[in-house]
Amino acid sequence: MISRLVLIFLAVILTGCTATYQPLKAKYGYVVIPKNGTYYIEYHGTDKVFVEESWVKAAEETCPDGFKTLSKWDETIHGSFKSPVAGQMVSLGTRDFLLLGRIKCNSPMKPNTELTNSAWTHLHQSQNDYVSSAYVAQKINMTHRQVRFMATASVAEAIDYFDWKFEEVLKSSVNGELTSKVWLKRDGALPIGFVMTYKGDCPVEMKVVPPMAMVLLGFNTSKVSNSILSATHGVFKVKPNCIKLGK
Repeated sequence: MISRLVLIFLAVILTGCTATYQPLKAKYGYVVIPKNGTYYIEYHGTDKVFVEESWVKAAEETCPDGFKTLSKWDETIHGSFKSPVAGQMVSLGTRDFLLLGRIKCNSPMKPNTELTNSAWTHLHQSQNDYVSSAYVAQKINMTHRQVRFMATASVAEAIDYFDWKFEEVLKSSVNGELTSKVWLKRDGALPIGFVMTYKGDCPVEMKVVPPMAMVLLGFNTSKVSNSILSATHGVFKVKPNCIKLGK
């Protein structure tokens, strides 16, 4: 039987190692996205109170002369990993806390935070928000590195990656000079759709349809390609900052 002390020790390690206010590193820290005269701020961490305090600090550093909060919401991401404990492989639960919001500065002073210009558009309900690659990664259970790759890959790199990573290439369609290619990832209970639209060597748009958006569009295995291509609610889109091969 696993001792209670061992579990407490593991919990301390898991929660204590991220309690540093910082720009996003790996999975934890702040993201500040400048858009249309406002700033979208995220803070990712494992301690809810620390995340709340750090989000406010990031907002204050972004707007040294004060700010108005236009929107704000929090999310909890549950996960798990396997680890050897007392000679046994056990599944340990994790909780990541995210606080997201949009602010407007009282005056146009230079931010004292690091800004992130590359952002995904989150199409949902009656408005669009901007979110980081780290946020998208959390929503589709992929790594931050993998999602960043999708936002910078050339067409050849992306096709090679998707073809071997997800195996199931559903459809390619041509609309004038633009080609759209669809993939499906079936790791979880609900699939995730990926659409790359491209012209020449670089994609002009990458779209991710996460599980909940698949539910909203009425996921149907017989019509999944067309459904993913036409999905407009609950999806994430980015215009890739493509680095061409050989450049």
